[in-house]
Amino acid sequence: MSFAGTIGTWGVQGEFTYRHNAPFQADTDQITIASVTQECAFAAAGNIGAILYENLNTIPVHCDPNHVGNSRISGIIENDMYTGQIGSTATFTNSEWFIDAIGADLGHLRA
Repeated sequence: MSFAGTIGTWGVQGEFTYRHNAPFQADTDQITIASVTQECAFAAAGNIGAILYENLNTIPVHCDPNHVGNSRISGIIENDMYTGQIGSTATFTNSEWFIDAIGADLGHLRA
């Protein structure tokens, strides 16, 4: 969705987007924790490893003792994503003192 219009002498424009299941790259800490979790290393370290680190796992994997050594971790997490931006533009002619002072015919200010 996008829009454009004016408020007084200022131009105003904006855009809002929604992306269903947009891919996000997982950082190396997330991938490392997921790999160690899936290889059952936290379980092998006893309760301390499971208590301290296994809850930090944000990639949906679980310890499977039957598949240790044969696992692959995807570094992509899919999530809904919302983005938005709003901007404004003002146009100044040489009747403005600061435009006239620099000898220009027209000036633009974008924010």
